[in-house]
Amino acid sequence: MNIILIHDAARIAEASSIAFGNHARLREKYPWLPEKKVEDFVERIGWMTREGSVYALLDGDTMRAFLGWFTLDNFRKLGPGALTPDWCFGVAKYAENAPVSGMKSASSGLERTPGSREVSRLMSPLIRRLINDIKAAGLWTHGVGVPATCDTFLEEFSMLSYGRIVLDAARPAGELLALPCPEPDGFIVRAATEDDARAFTDLIRSPLSRSTLANLQASLLPIPRMTM
Repeated sequence: MNIILIHDAARIAEASSIAFGNHARLREKYPWLPEKKVEDFVERIGWMTREGSVYALLDGDTMRAFLGWFTLDNFRKLGPGALTPDWCFGVAKYAENAPVSGMKSASSGLERTPGSREVSRLMSPLIRRLINDIKAAGLWTHGVGVPATCDTFLEEFSMLSYGRIVLDAARPAGELLALPCPEPDGFIVRAATEDDARAFTDLIRSPLSRSTLANLQASLLPIPRMTM
């Protein structure tokens, strides 16, 4: 297998199909996640090929995995760094009776979702290429967005010494509304009015708020805005 940089529309479409498949499998387990189309990923990955780098791991002429990144001017106040969004990496499903380099083939003809060993075998070369390239570019930090439900990818990046710094959560609003959440004694929840402007200003000027705001400003991720 060999690694190439993606530029042309055909390879962008292949990578988009892998990314779409990853999202579709997540929706099978969590149907409340937003529905997406292949075209949504074509637009995003096309942007990444122009603004950053996207690698593909080819088995013959078939794309087996891909991984992309772009540069952030200031990654969480650590200086310039690289970011791989959650939609810009993935490993393809494969037919069990199709020959795959380094693997024994079966005869069922069914598609198989790659397990942890297969993910490691296919993603590790791409990650090594990425690390070499960002080091050559003078970047010493790389972040990657991995959904908490993607156990195999979490395991792979953990085995490669990646830590966890951010945890975002998504749940159906109906489930959240059903949770017991009594208001604390002495407090009420209401819509803000113009009369609250001074109180908001005082909160923003507090030392804790200034520190939090500075951290958030340094952590903004300028990824492309998409119309879904």
